[in-house]
Amino acid sequence: MPAPHSADLRRITLANGLSVVLCHDARLKRSAASLRVAAGSHDAPLAWPGLAHFL
Repeated sequence: MPAPHSADLRRITLANGLSVVLCHDARLKRSAASLRVAAGSHDAPLAWPGLAHFL
């Protein structure tokens, strides 16, 4: 799969605050979707290390 050009990327924020990144490449015949939820050890507050594993 060829790497996308920066002009093919669009970042928008929906009315509900959800950030969306759109990448279009007309040369490709398939599509994909990915979801990232800011919940886990990388997003735990510094004051609460290990909180994501506890919950």
